[in-house]
Amino acid sequence: TGVARGLGIEKIALKQGRMYIYFVGDENLAYYQSAAFGRILNFLQLNPRRCQLRETGNRRSILIYRVPTVEAAVDTLTTITSLPAL
Repeated sequence: TGVARGLGIEKIALKQGRMYIYFVGDENLAYYQSAAFGRILNFLQLNPRRCQLRETGNRRSILIYRVPTVEAAVDTLTTITSLPAL
């Protein structure tokens, strides 16, 4: 979605009530200092029991629990977009 692109998200997957958000690789280090990534970090801090930051090799992703539908996923991304960046 346009919301996901605005947050710099490379890929999103919904599986069994969980949303997996995949970010760009280390070759795009500037992204990890951007306001978009700062908003995502803010969401992580506000929802520590609902989110899990993951890293495999040089790839980072976030797992967000309790996202049962596409509509809930869009709502979550919209919430992240409205947060101030850290």
